Amino acid sequence: MIYIAIAIWLVLYVIDLSTDLKAKKVNHFRGALLRVPAFVAIYFLTSLNFTLVALTAYFLCFDVGFALGKNKHPFWLGTTSFLDKLQAPLPYWLRAVIKIGLVVFSIYLYITRH
Repeated sequence: MIYIAIAIWLVLYVIDLSTDLKAKKVNHFRGALLRVPAFVAIYFLTSLNFTLVALTAYFLCFDVGFALGKNKHPFWLGTTSFLDKLQAPLPYWLRAVIKIGLVVFSIYLYITRH
């Protein structure tokens, strides 16, 4: 089942990132409509711990992929999403530490609680 969950994550990532990079204005509601069912499916296919790892990895990979796709710094932010606005006052290095720290922490939880 974990392989199906990884496939869902990869397909979601490719579709979400490619549509956002092509859009003149990102539709965050459409993105949520894609992500919510996908992560619910991942949860039912795996576990809560794996889903947390998948969510934090998605958060990191999507933000970095989107920034690089726009030819920006890897921890560059957009201006319209709630999470972008929340992170905007933080320096680049702190954004990187938080995102990578979340991934490491979720992997730690997955390993120790699995």
